[in-house]
Amino acid sequence: MQPRSAVVKWSFFAGLALILSGCALTSELKENESTTADIEKQTVVETPAEKDSAAIKYTKLDSPTMFEILAAEMMVQKGQMAPAFEILYPLAQKTQDKALAERVFQISMATYDIDNIEKATELWRTVSPESAVAWRASFLLSLRNNQIPLALEQWETFHSLSKTDLYEDLTTSVGKVVASVPKDAGLEFFRKLSEKYDQAWSSYYALAMAAAVYQEPQIGISAVEKARSLLPRSERKTSESQIYHLMSKLYLLGEEPLKGIEALESYVDENPQDLLLQERFARLQVQAKQYEAAEQRYQSIIKAEPKAYTSRLSLALIQLERKAFDEAEQNLLKVIEEPSYIAVGNYYLGILYQDSNRFKLAETAFKKVVSPSYYVDAQLHLSEIYFAQGNASKAYATLDAMPVTDKLDRIKVLRAKAIFYGAEAKYFSAIDLYDQALKIEPNNIDVLKAQSMLFFKVEKFTEYEANLLKVLKQDDNDVDVLNALGYFYVEQHVKLEQAYTLLTKALSLSPDSYYILDSLGWYYYQLKQYDQALDYLNKAFKVEEDEEVLIHLVTAYWHNNQINRAKSLWQKYHQKFSQNERVQNLINELELKGSQ
Repeated sequence: MQPRSAVVKWSFFAGLALILSGCALTSELKENESTTADIEKQTVVETPAEKDSAAIKYTKLDSPTMFEILAAEMMVQKGQMAPAFEILYPLAQKTQDKALAERVFQISMATYDIDNIEKATELWRTVSPESAVAWRASFLLSLRNNQIPLALEQWETFHSLSKTDLYEDLTTSVGKVVASVPKDAGLEFFRKLSEKYDQAWSSYYALAMAAAVYQEPQIGISAVEKARSLLPRSERKTSESQIYHLMSKLYLLGEEPLKGIEALESYVDENPQDLLLQERFARLQVQAKQYEAAEQRYQSIIKAEPKAYTSRLSLALIQLERKAFDEAEQNLLKVIEEPSYIAVGNYYLGILYQDSNRFKLAETAFKKVVSPSYYVDAQLHLSEIYFAQGNASKAYATLDAMPVTDKLDRIKVLRAKAIFYGAEAKYFSAIDLYDQALKIEPNNIDVLKAQSMLFFKVEKFTEYEANLLKVLKQDDNDVDVLNALGYFYVEQHVKLEQAYTLLTKALSLSPDSYYILDSLGWYYYQLKQYDQALDYLNKAFKVEEDEEVLIHLVTAYWHNNQINRAKSLWQKYHQKFSQNERVQNLINELELKGSQ
């Protein structure tokens, strides 16, 4: 629902800081991933040993050694982790003291030096081979180095020493692995564990959890389905819900909402009290464009929990989409009662008021949006309002006043200015602005497409073609560009074989698109294959009574010597397009050409 999204990446060192923590990913992956700032708070300073270094119990060490330890601890208190490590690591090697080896490991993580961490881990494991945590640190480091067989051996040792069951060790390990290990190694590691424990539902569940974090929904869906099939009857009451929660998350990440609805529907209907699952199911219904069903489900959620602000916001957006402005407004006004939803609520209130032509209210709402997540987009809408009201100078001033540093936001501002310039017929100035945006992001598809339209207007056809080809190089399934380029070749009567290839591919991707049917019809018209042209053009006009299609259809009938049919069709529909001068003069134009 946000105007932009951010993907949070966990750093390796921030992930390693979790090794000593006892928390685990249990029944559910968190709805909102921690931000980098949140993760960075989980440094070694937060470990119990750092909070109270005096709590460490060393074996009997001589006075000089204890003096050096105390000196190093003073460095730690001052944040001088690397010098402290350089003092303590040799002492731990010399004394082989278990508590000191553990302490060295803790400090090694705070140095953020991978060599220090690896040395300290090996020492701790050697001195304390009975420590499950030392082996946990070891398998994570091995995974980080893509040493999967070694990591599996070390995990087995960790599990044998752990005091918890297989489920707990697997799900705890997911949290550690996804925080610090690259996707390929992490997924392969959990695949191997699921093969080893192929009758344990928890092994597949762990693989599915990892797949969700690594954004691999297909792998996750297969794994969680297997977990569900292996779940013993005795555990269904306690574990079935978490399987369905994870399944819903994975289907939301994927691109097959209908399959997700089918897989989840029975369980969701049997558990109306599970509001989180109900909310996710409603989101799947939105993805599947089942808006009416989603709206009803959101209303049920809100009835059960009036403070379900995410669901209320989602409901408002559906109502906004179908232009039920009064209902959407009431829900958004309730949304902004919750402080954490003020920015998003006002942002969408602004859009609502703008779409319903209540510009003063829209301006007031957008001006209340100060959150970084929505600020730029709110200002863009404000500039759009000012421009639509004829105050171009205020629109440009609003854009220029924004302190924009993020490159994507800079592109947004440049695009907005280019759109305004284009509306003022300052086509070359608009093209220059798009060039500036492409210097920031050369392969921005939206910018390339927008600029191509301007190239066409100023008849810079070489540049027009080049932009469209750049887009297709990145996404050869872009239906609009396939059609645009194919139709351009047809109109120019060049590269007709390529035009046919482009247009037939576009039609295969979007078989009911009237404008692609029209383009193919016009392709056959250019070849003077009028029967085939009329077949496609009639199909296009049946889908959408469009003015351009009407022009093509009448013209094709005329040149196929079906003059009366052409005139009859024009007579029936031309008044529908009274503002289109070409439609109004079409018969005169055809008669004039015919007499020449």
